[in-house]
This record gives sequence, C-alpha cells and structure tokens, in this order.
Amino acid sequence: METIRFTIDTNLEIWEFIDKTVDHILIRSFQAHNILEWWESTVKLSPTNTLKNVKVRNMQFDIQTNISGLRQILEQESNSLDIYQFNKAISDTLVIEALPDNDAERILIQNGLQHIISVNFESITVLSIRPDFIKGIAENSTFATRIQYNSTIDRV
Repeated sequence: METIRFTIDTNLEIWEFIDKTVDHILIRSFQAHNILEWWESTVKLSPTNTLKNVKVRNMQFDIQTNISGLRQILEQESNSLDIYQFNKAISDTLVIEALPDNDAERILIQNGLQHIISVNFESITVLSIRPDFIKGIAENSTFATRIQYNSTIDRV
C-alpha cells in the first residue's frame, strides 16, 4: 500500500480528499467523547436491550456508516480517528484487531479495503491500494506544503 503523512488544521479538511466513490466506511474504536468524564446517557446494548439513565465514560466502539455518515463524524472534530474505506459491505466477522499482523493487509484488501485514514490530533496518515489516490492528495494545493512523508517519492 502507498502511504502519505501530513498535517491538517481540522478534521473537515479530510472531506476535501476523501474518496466519495467508496461508500462502505468503518471507523475503528471510535471514541464518542474526547474528554474523560462521566455523562448521563441511554445505551443500546442490542436491538432489544437498552440501558436508560446510566452514566458512561470512555466509550469506544466500531461504527459502520456511509459517506454522509462519515461527514457527520468528521464534524465532531475527534482527536483520533481510524477510518477504513471498503468497496463492498463489511463482513460481520471482520475484526481488525484479531487479524494476524503479518497477514492483516492481505485480508483487508480481500475484504475490499481501498484506503485507511488515521488521524492523531493534527497529524494524518493515509494508506491506499491506489497510487493515484495518494498522488491526488500530494498534488492538492491545501496539503502539498504540509506533507511529511510520501511513499511514492520517499522510498527507503
């Protein structure tokens, strides 16, 4: 996979280059609330089991959505996001954390993976099976001067 790393000012800048033709989105270990504090909530544990009026904190979960749902998530300005874009529906049994390190990339690509976008505060890393996608980001005037690494140029 090709890789590019650069800085962003806001998560909404991701929207400028996101591949809007790839509509199956997985956000891995999404943290709904960046501040470690208790807040009152209703938590749906399953289609038939809901906890009402409970206090929660440090909630993390995987989210499966589409492009419009991704836009809503980007508007939340989370400090950390792992966005996986697939070209087909994501299997119920695909658990990224359970994949063997030496085979994870092959298994993800077999399952339709196109791009991985990892946000860690203002730093972003994009991996893609498509070199043209990485090239498009590198040539985007918004990001061109912020690039820290580009595997299509900085081969080690």
